[in-house]
Amino acid sequence: MVTYPEYKIEWYEKISSPGAEPEWEAVPVEIDIVTSITVSEALSDSSSSSQDSFTIEFPNNDSDGNGYGDLTYEVDTDDLIVISFRNDGGAWQQVMSGKATDSTQEIKPSSRTMSVKGVNRMQALLRSKFALDIKNDKPPMMIVQILAEVNEFNITSGTPNKITYVYYNEDTAQYEDQDGNVEVAGNVTIQRNMNDGSAFAELDSFNSWYDDAYTQIQKLSGNDMTDDGNYLFYVDNDNNFYWVGKTTAIDATLTEGTDFTGAKVSLNTNDVVNFYIVHCGTSPSGYGMITFASNDESIAAHGLRGEFYDLTYFGEQVMKIEFETNGASFDSDFPTGTSGYYPTTAALAAGYVMSFTPRISYVVGGVNYDPGDTITVSSKADYNEAIVKECKARGESEAGPVLDALGEGRWECQIDKLGTTAYSKGNMIELEIFSQNWTGADTKVLRLTEISHSFNSRGWYTTLYLKEDEESL
Repeated sequence: MVTYPEYKIEWYEKISSPGAEPEWEAVPVEIDIVTSITVSEALSDSSSSSQDSFTIEFPNNDSDGNGYGDLTYEVDTDDLIVISFRNDGGAWQQVMSGKATDSTQEIKPSSRTMSVKGVNRMQALLRSKFALDIKNDKPPMMIVQILAEVNEFNITSGTPNKITYVYYNEDTAQYEDQDGNVEVAGNVTIQRNMNDGSAFAELDSFNSWYDDAYTQIQKLSGNDMTDDGNYLFYVDNDNNFYWVGKTTAIDATLTEGTDFTGAKVSLNTNDVVNFYIVHCGTSPSGYGMITFASNDESIAAHGLRGEFYDLTYFGEQVMKIEFETNGASFDSDFPTGTSGYYPTTAALAAGYVMSFTPRISYVVGGVNYDPGDTITVSSKADYNEAIVKECKARGESEAGPVLDALGEGRWECQIDKLGTTAYSKGNMIELEIFSQNWTGADTKVLRLTEISHSFNSRGWYTTLYLKEDEESL
């Protein structure tokens, strides 16, 4: 299908003096002689931080014939650039609202070309550095406090530079935006609850000694803070800040020959993981429960490549189920009573029956139990041993399938399409690629980690970069 692509580059020149409140021209100048445009949008999470960026190139024409290139568009640092594309005269689709960071002129005997680079202006603000000390709050509210601090820190930056977001305010029990205006749940950009719908736990404290806001948000986005996996954060084309959990729901399906004609598929073994140190939480006695899981075939092929696997919620989860199932056997104020996380002395003396059956065979109190057996304990030591053995068994069985997948490397795919803004960073995309034998039950689901737009003499094209991650596997 033949399309007629167009671009629109709007340049808002900064007109304020250094030290004064920033101000830009109210009406933009359209740069209409651009020869190439590149826009890249990338995801950030607890382990990586990426900025959305852009590059535009245009000729620096010698318009008055004096032998020198006259700067038709004198784009300077801190000027604002808005990039939009459209096909066949349709609605303009904004792909970047950015701030110019540097410019370069390439001088040749036959031509002079200007290149202007920049970043998403919202993300640039997240580089603000400040000290932070937050007590007794949930991760989403801590994220909000960081963003509010950034907006306050940049109070002289003017309205165009304010970070926008919608969240659930735990203090006022209502949805609000960054200015405190009442909002609705459907517009939320900072996730309120965990992916299973349960509420986030309160964290005792979070502090940072003059890290930038990006780094602070990264620290709060890891599983050790969320207890719900690693969270993604990014700024969209409308300059809204998002903080969301990695979901496994499929957002779209792309089929070879229908949705695209060309793709680059590769198996990346650089990220192979074949050994996990698995932390299964804290036992009733207060000690950490650590076990191990491995993919021995992968270790033989690629060498030992280990990581820490956080399943610390297991211990609390298993003990909570014991209390909820056999409440009469525990102090009413469990776990703060005299028995702590254990059943009462009387309940143990009578023979306490664990609510779970073994995930695998193991020994408790000198007795061997197989899957499906009823475990009965009569002492704190045996109760503690049963909890520890079961949590470790669950940790190993949970980590095993992940290592089976990660031990063989992770699939990556690059797909080129005609220009589109139909996809968002973080989307889970199902790929049906006949040439790769990814069909039927063997289709692959990868996460969209980066989107790149380019506009040149060939037209507007969008490249989707997709990768397997733990959640997609």
